[in-house]
Amino acid sequence: MRIVVVHSFYSAAQSSGENAVVLDQVTALRSGGHDVHLIARETDSVGGGWLYPVASALTAATGVGSDPCASLDVLQPDIVHVHNTFPNWGTRWTREWSGRLVTTVHNFRPVCASAILFREGHDCQACLEHPVLPAVHYRCYRESVVATVPLALASRPGGPLRTMLARSAEVVVLNPYAQTLYERVLGRQVRLVPNFVHSSEEPPAASRRGWLYVGRLTEEKGIKQLLADWPEGEPLDVFGAGPLEAEIRHLAREREGVRIRGQMGREDVVSSISSSEGLVVPSLWREGLPTTILEAMSVGRPSVVSSRVAVAGVLRDQGAAVVYTPGDPSSLAAALAHVRGHRASLEASCLSAHQAHYSQSAWLGAIEQVYSAVRGRLSHVDRTDR
Repeated sequence: MRIVVVHSFYSAAQSSGENAVVLDQVTALRSGGHDVHLIARETDSVGGGWLYPVASALTAATGVGSDPCASLDVLQPDIVHVHNTFPNWGTRWTREWSGRLVTTVHNFRPVCASAILFREGHDCQACLEHPVLPAVHYRCYRESVVATVPLALASRPGGPLRTMLARSAEVVVLNPYAQTLYERVLGRQVRLVPNFVHSSEEPPAASRRGWLYVGRLTEEKGIKQLLADWPEGEPLDVFGAGPLEAEIRHLAREREGVRIRGQMGREDVVSSISSSEGLVVPSLWREGLPTTILEAMSVGRPSVVSSRVAVAGVLRDQGAAVVYTPGDPSSLAAALAHVRGHRASLEASCLSAHQAHYSQSAWLGAIEQVYSAVRGRLSHVDRTDR
């Protein structure tokens, strides 16, 4: 099958698991025998110049912008798989290729200017009820009215991002919460295909020391609340960077056992997870399926997950995570103790769940079913036309 993957890569200065996921999926498809072409625009390459912010804003608001049609006309793919268009691709071109279009939605940007449905410490779906104005009023993107307006327009009913999903032959999401939400918004079936990470080639480390937080240092990630809840003297290494870094470093100095490790590469993070007690994911928003959780599962390490995380219940049922309530230190302490008390069974469940649901082979089988459904409908149309 000939597949073209279209993606707008975020800047390397902004840590993005999505960029890594797209590259991994391209490699997986090729290993499955498919003819795969990645057509990408990278913010680091095209983002220079003072006109870039204006051009990308206009593209987001109108859908008019760079498109891959010239390459698609030459390649004539069976499937066009879009991951992310913002901020470097337009969306109007998708009309021409709608019959072959598969779109993976990694976040809530098609319905929310901030992409996280979270504001001022709480869930927020105001723009689903009254589009555009709430986002602009609350400056939901980068705390700027000017920056928010294009994305508020893009995510409204009839906006470019929402329209691209409506015209896609198949829409893919990563977790049941997103599936329910997008099915309600689009009024149609949405496919659930979780991301994957590769199985570890090394056995899990025999020794275990402390716990890890891996992620952006932002409000919605819950790192401040985690430090407030964290048991005194319990070892915690914090990997990541972000706007709260100075504040987090200050808070960490007051917490015995907490170390701020800064930004680290993917391999170093996975190695650190392997030698830890487990991962702590304290997100306050309905985060979908963090890649770090999958990486922990792949090396047999359980996660202690906030009840706010969209897949918390799924991971608990799979035996890969223990769920706690943010803001309740006793709940967190109990979750950490549960991991220690049930280490062997949790680690075995992590490895089993990863292989069954979040391995390359599991993802490849699921996405091939999506592609086959699209091709089947195209074949039916061709027969009808004749």
